[in-house]
Amino acid sequence: MYEFLQVGKIVNTHGINGEVKVMPLTNDPERYETLDWVYLERDNVREKLTIEGVKYFKNFVIVKFKEVKDMNEAGKLKNLFLLVDREHAVKLREDEFFICDLIESNIFDENGKKLGVL
Repeated sequence: MYEFLQVGKIVNTHGINGEVKVMPLTNDPERYETLDWVYLERDNVREKLTIEGVKYFKNFVIVKFKEVKDMNEAGKLKNLFLLVDREHAVKLREDEFFICDLIESNIFDENGKKLGVL
């Protein structure tokens, strides 16, 4: 089980003020409005960034981090994933799962016959 969950991927910068364009990896992009911070992981080092603002552009989320001052700093974040710890993840119903938790699971049909591994 993963300790952190991916909620988005930074695909580009947006404007000159340090905003980033994020491809959401969540079924509810408006969820970003409830986040105060996210983690970014680079070279096996996790960094916590404060979300200062969120807006939407087409199918993307535009995020402004307090710690990122300009387009040059934002450009260094390209291709990094936004992460949340499980404590701050969306609460799931009893019959719901995060995709990452299903990876490498055994799959059975309704008769109990193993079909394979996801």
